[in-house]
Amino acid sequence: MKGDYLKTTKHFSYGVLAVLPLLAIYEIGLWQGMLGEHVNGADAIFRLTLQFLAAMFGLRWSTWLVAGAVGGLAVGFLWYLTKKRVKISPWYLLLMFLEAAVTGVVLAILVYLILGRKLPHFFVFQSNAGVTRQLALQGLSSPWAKVVAAVGAGVFEELLFRVLLLAGLYGLFAKRGRMLGDDGVATAQATLISSAVFALLHLGSASVGGLVSIFFTSVLLSGVYLARGYGITALAHTAFDLYLMFGVVA
Repeated sequence: MKGDYLKTTKHFSYGVLAVLPLLAIYEIGLWQGMLGEHVNGADAIFRLTLQFLAAMFGLRWSTWLVAGAVGGLAVGFLWYLTKKRVKISPWYLLLMFLEAAVTGVVLAILVYLILGRKLPHFFVFQSNAGVTRQLALQGLSSPWAKVVAAVGAGVFEELLFRVLLLAGLYGLFAKRGRMLGDDGVATAQATLISSAVFALLHLGSASVGGLVSIFFTSVLLSGVYLARGYGITALAHTAFDLYLMFGVVA
């Protein structure tokens, strides 16, 4: 049971299904204007790509292009599930959320131990000074805005920095034929570079100490991604951010 769960939920099919509720929450929050001008940085990169397509091909053609691509991906995903006879277990999906909730706590403890050599405080329900400053700069004051920001970070930052950047860098550095994570040196190089880029994306919204914390958090999230795949990593990232924002861990 345990081995089957770990192997099955690492697959991208479970990852896609697990993040769909987060994506829905994020898009609803954006529609309500919860983030104002502070759209998640990774999401902004994707949206700038769409704006570039609109400038190149015109809004009408770019809309059809994006809609066709999304529709094609959805049809391809459903075809894959049917062709491979992939059975989706609701219990496995529930366990993924529970696993991610625990992983988020473990990540917070590790970050505090690495940077401060001490355990964090739990259930104080007040974010620490660095997190409070970052929330203020981003204009995240209401609980709902914090939730929207956290799920956006989990979905888009993990997609950009782990699925695309980390895996892409690994492909450049690894010996031919090595699966992701098999080449230790290439894995370390890809992890450090992608984490440095991840930290740099937060320039202007975090202090120097905050950037160091973000870098080490990214390194740990890379380890989670290599071990458990996109779904668990996106959920754990979301949980980690929520814990810090709401002072569950501080």
